[in-house]
Amino acid sequence: MKTRAIISIPSTLWLTGKICRTQRINSFAVLTACGAFLTLPVATHATTDTQTGGAGAAGAAGANGTGALPAVPGGPGAPGSASTADSGVATPNTDATNIATATGGAGGAGGTGGKGNQDAATPNQNGAAGGAGAKGGDATVRAGSNILSANSVATATATGGAGAAGGAGGAAGPSGVAGNGGAGANGGNVGGTAISQSAGTVTVSAALTGGAGGAGGLAGTGGIGGQGGNGGGVMSDFTAKGTSTNGGAVDVTVTGSGGAAGAAGKNAISGTPGTGGSVVLSGTATGFTSGTLSLSQTATGGAGAGSTNFASAGGAATSILNQTAVALGGITATTLATGGAGGSPVNISAPAGLGGNALAQSTLTGSAAVKVNATATGGASGEKGASNSYGSGIALAAATSSGGSLAQATSRIIGSTGTGQSRATSQNPVAGAVRSAQAGGNLTLPSVLLGQAPSETLQAFSTASIGGAMPARTLLTPAGGNNTGAMITGAPTAAAVSGAIGGHAKVSAVFGPGSTENLALAVMAGGAPSSAPAGTSQTFSSTIALTLDRAELAGNAGNLQIGLLDALQSGAGFSTLHFQLQVNGATREEQTFLTVAMANSYFTDNVINLGAFPGGISTINAFLDVTTAAVSDGYNVEFLVSNVAIIPEPSSMALMAGGFLALASFRRSRNHASRV
Repeated sequence: MKTRAIISIPSTLWLTGKICRTQRINSFAVLTACGAFLTLPVATHATTDTQTGGAGAAGAAGANGTGALPAVPGGPGAPGSASTADSGVATPNTDATNIATATGGAGGAGGTGGKGNQDAATPNQNGAAGGAGAKGGDATVRAGSNILSANSVATATATGGAGAAGGAGGAAGPSGVAGNGGAGANGGNVGGTAISQSAGTVTVSAALTGGAGGAGGLAGTGGIGGQGGNGGGVMSDFTAKGTSTNGGAVDVTVTGSGGAAGAAGKNAISGTPGTGGSVVLSGTATGFTSGTLSLSQTATGGAGAGSTNFASAGGAATSILNQTAVALGGITATTLATGGAGGSPVNISAPAGLGGNALAQSTLTGSAAVKVNATATGGASGEKGASNSYGSGIALAAATSSGGSLAQATSRIIGSTGTGQSRATSQNPVAGAVRSAQAGGNLTLPSVLLGQAPSETLQAFSTASIGGAMPARTLLTPAGGNNTGAMITGAPTAAAVSGAIGGHAKVSAVFGPGSTENLALAVMAGGAPSSAPAGTSQTFSSTIALTLDRAELAGNAGNLQIGLLDALQSGAGFSTLHFQLQVNGATREEQTFLTVAMANSYFTDNVINLGAFPGGISTINAFLDVTTAAVSDGYNVEFLVSNVAIIPEPSSMALMAGGFLALASFRRSRNHASRV
């Protein structure tokens, strides 16, 4: 049912005592006032549309066998009807608030199968199968508005109809076979659109849930239970978008959940349960504004189901969010994916259902500050079973600031296996020796044996910026909650450099003021979490990439030098450490350490001269691999990249001239002494 209401919202108008201002109150009135402070009611409209599909009719029961006539199977249920709610997308809508809610109708249950003739004089009469349940209705929701002023809100909620249960199988006659249970039906799918646009703030939210699968029908004694239905999912074409035409804050949030699997029909022989609904959200949440933009996208797979000797897997979850946006006020993106939990069998010796796999990927580019978070969590297996396992988690977070502002990327993985990667890039759009700075982290979950819990939770964290100071290096430690990653600040401030090199005599002597152009300050790290399985060797890798333009150096090109400042150790540090420096792809420095003492000596107050500053555009790459087999161990290094001016040595002519002057001075002094 669609309704439209008028909402009065207080609107405050500030006016000074010196300047008169004009304010349009509505379509008919214009207010001009001076030296006043007014609070006026502004009338806005809200449209709400709530629709529910009708339930499908149940299938007819099958007739029992009579005489020589066999039993009749139960009839199939009728599907639930689809539902569509529309509060402003299909037709133009200028209301500020629009809410659409759609629910698919439940499917009709299958009819009960007829019984075999129970007369002992008519042997071998079989019971008939139960009828199949019907699919739940799909739900399509559309919410949106397009207004010239004020703030706008669009809210969309869609729930697929539940799939119906299969009908029970009929009992067998004398010496006959019982009927099998009917199959449960799939839950309904959900889809639609949520779009909102205004000159003020814009809020768009969508909650999407697939319908639950229907249970399989109960078999007659000795028959086979019906198969459970699959949970419904989210249609791939769902779109949620918010746009502010005048720099208002935009917030777009989408959550999608798969329907739970239908249970198997049971009796002497259980059927097969359905599977949890899978969810794929790809580019679903989008937005545009010259202000601040916040995007959030969450996908959760449906839970599996169990029966006596079987259990099904949870649904997979995929959440991919890739966008290039302006958002002068900054962009924040959160991408979450969680696999559905596996089902649990009744018999403890039967295998449990596997947890669903999860993929979270977010790649975001903006002209201002960009912050990206991607988290992938593999679904847990069923509670029972001798061979428990977990879904894998894959997370990729990539943040790029095309305006030189701070870029921050965090990737987090939980599961039996998986990989995580974070990459932050800050690009310089104006003249400057530092053209771009990039920091990254890579990690891999160690595989666990069957029957074990997920080994650990791993997180990679990276930041990159041009100009400014470096974030606290303690962020890149196991205690800080991050297991690998890097941070880099191109063209750091003098204060940041001074604070970093203070107390480092060798570095300070080479990187002195007046002869040095500091190009980047960087931290690289790797370390195991406290939950890591003891004795499992893992490698945590981090990378740095710095692109430089020789033509934009503030002074003359000298030598490209690295000032290693110091190391920060967690626990026992590492079992093996590998460090490498490259200039334009060619290795200039490479070290492998087997002891922390050797690494500390190398990374503390040490200067590495990489030779003459390359011509044109050049790239410096640094790689750090920290390998450890103990919990909470980690290693963290900090260094400075600079162009150090070359102080020319005196020429031979200059030396000869200096000698002649010294000799002449000596002779003058001697002659003067003789006269005296």
